[in-house]
Amino acid sequence: MGDDMIPAGEAYAYALLEKWGEIIELSEIFRQNTMAGRIDNEKMHEYISKLVGLWNELSPKISNREDLGADFVRNFEKFEVYYQSPKLLLTPEHIGKVAELHKAVRMALEKTKVTQFERA
Repeated sequence: MGDDMIPAGEAYAYALLEKWGEIIELSEIFRQNTMAGRIDNEKMHEYISKLVGLWNELSPKISNREDLGADFVRNFEKFEVYYQSPKLLLTPEHIGKVAELHKAVRMALEKTKVTQFERA
């Protein structure tokens, strides 16, 4: 594990996992609403905002990390456009990227070993 690897401390890892838990709950609401043909703009905006926020928090720990794999880092970094303009994720052309961003954040938590602190 590299010196800059998350978690530098368990408290930080738990804080990230708490944020991730909130995102998971919001993603379930988003998915249920989508399947039922409902639109809950408040929940959708909250989900995207928190997801992009966690992406941003993980970004400096992922960028330029050769040990995580060049393809993974490149894929993770491509989501910066959505940090710069989260509203893009609400457009029909980009809404499919929400699931990709969700997966990229989850993989970042895995690759940085934050998930080793998940509670059963």
